Amino acid sequence: MLKIGLGVPLYAGLYNEAVASLLSLVEYTVRVLPNCVLYPITTNRKFLPRARFNIVRQARRLGCNFLFWYGEDIICEPDTIIKLIHYGRPVIGGLYLDRRPPYNPCVHKLAGNDTWMAYKLHELEDDMKVDAVGHDLTLFSKEVIEAIEPETYVGVATMEGDDLAFGRWAKKKGIDIYVSTKVTGKHISEKREIITVSNVIDLKEYLKKKSTWVKTK
Repeated sequence: MLKIGLGVPLYAGLYNEAVASLLSLVEYTVRVLPNCVLYPITTNRKFLPRARFNIVRQARRLGCNFLFWYGEDIICEPDTIIKLIHYGRPVIGGLYLDRRPPYNPCVHKLAGNDTWMAYKLHELEDDMKVDAVGHDLTLFSKEVIEAIEPETYVGVATMEGDDLAFGRWAKKKGIDIYVSTKVTGKHISEKREIITVSNVIDLKEYLKKKSTWVKTK
């Protein structure tokens, strides 16, 4: 049986469009992979590096073969997880842009002076090795899940984002990161009604009410 963790660190809450996208994603995944179990793993209003590590630790306890990260303000295609699995990479992220101008890709490289620079769209190729990807549409293999440490997501003097901190850690550990230009998503940048964390205390129960995607023995 294939076990896939669905990591969703919640802070503000899920946008309505993100809920619809998430439901389509999980329904499609279990339809194409009938022998898989999807485990939603969430945190509520936690410091993001700590939330990431808590989710990884839970995925480890569950024995997940993969961990897919999904952002609370992201929408994607239903076949996103399936496509990312097929690449067979230890870490691979889908392509999406920053939510604010100049709308650069959430894909970065370390420059010569050890600072981060965002790639331009025209620089990216499918299945390309990069130094960091945003974590809102990213798939980890089991080997990466097992390797992650408590300090993995803590940036240099805490001034880097969690995805960039992970990139530094992965480089140090010899873990390769890739980006897919064929798997895309987008931030919901406009002001939208959201389902707040206080109204969705347990995302797993909410999803179970909306869909029968959770499979048992």
